[in-house]
Amino acid sequence: MNYLAPRKRLGQHFLRSASIAARIAEYHLKAAGNLPTLEVGAGQGILTRYLLQAPALDIVELDIRCIPVLTEQFGATARILQGDFLKIFPEEFLAPEYAVIGNFPYNISSQILIKVLDHRWRVPVLTGMFQREVARRIVASPGSRDYGILSVFMQAFYHCRILMHVAPSHFHPPPAVWSSVIQCLRKPQTHISCSESLFRNLVKTAFSRRRKKLRNNLVESYPALSEHPAAAPWMELRAEQLSWQDYATLTKILESLK
Repeated sequence: MNYLAPRKRLGQHFLRSASIAARIAEYHLKAAGNLPTLEVGAGQGILTRYLLQAPALDIVELDIRCIPVLTEQFGATARILQGDFLKIFPEEFLAPEYAVIGNFPYNISSQILIKVLDHRWRVPVLTGMFQREVARRIVASPGSRDYGILSVFMQAFYHCRILMHVAPSHFHPPPAVWSSVIQCLRKPQTHISCSESLFRNLVKTAFSRRRKKLRNNLVESYPALSEHPAAAPWMELRAEQLSWQDYATLTKILESLK
């Protein structure tokens, strides 16, 4: 394949291994079943060619240079949209539910996950290439050093696992770090039993200073919670020691105080 010159501002690292692309697509299609697929950031289509077995395929690509390349190869079998995934509303052109896949730019990978979370009732399956450190955070268990805000947010609604690690040499240009492919399968519940906005704010505040105990991190923003007897079991712990269920419980306690 004749690669376009990558654009640093877009965080482009084109996957160039057809065998890895085929494996990623196989994992994705098996999990997606009869769901239509949305590919984010198709680039020049190395992964796209293996996704054509999906019941329907839509592509969102920001780089306008890639659109003619994708259209020539896949215009007859996929719908191609030039645009920014973070700024579009997929419900305008996709089925009620769809699976998302992509070799995501590292500089916006967390934003992509938040976008998926915001539309999770439409996204039962997510398969994506991430920086290895980010992938580890997504799947990390409470108590581990990698466990953080993304872990809590994603694990509240998805079962997440790492499928494979990918060396820098498989990309053009090679990134400075290893990559990992993760898959996230939505849990049966798409809502938690508390205010989600309050839940998110509480989690962010709890992790604001990782080395501090929860009481110290919450006392300024949520003084009543930090002193509430029902919250006491968690106040002497650090943020990474709490599961998403613990944070949901703390959020419900906080709601009861208002």
